[in-house]
Amino acid sequence: MKNVLKATLIAVSAIALSMSVNAKVTIGGNNKQSTNVQGAVANTAVGGSKAVQNLSSNSGKVSIGGNNVQSTNIQGAVANTAVGGSKAVQNLSSNSGKVNIGGNNVQSTNIQGAVANTAVGGSKSTQNLSSNNGE
Repeated sequence: MKNVLKATLIAVSAIALSMSVNAKVTIGGNNKQSTNVQGAVANTAVGGSKAVQNLSSNSGKVSIGGNNVQSTNIQGAVANTAVGGSKAVQNLSSNSGKVNIGGNNVQSTNIQGAVANTAVGGSKSTQNLSSNNGE
């Protein structure tokens, strides 16, 4: 029974890893993403953890090739915080990994409130607002 459980855990871990490594978004025409928030938006990672937040965004290996509109409207504060060796990544109306547009793509982020991006104690905090990253 223990061996079956181990094999299952290994298989699930391999699937999860392969899905994240091969992340891919391809659009090639139309696609509209919009997020409207009336209140605060927070993304926080503490104590060696990782927090990723995507609002109206594409994330891994993106590639647009026509159309795609991303808009985020927030009426409140926006915070992205990493503390104690952790990593916090926040994307608002953004494309993130590798990117490659090749036609169209409109991004807008409208925030009526404070915006904070903070990293403390050896942490990494990345915040993308209406942007392309390529990391």
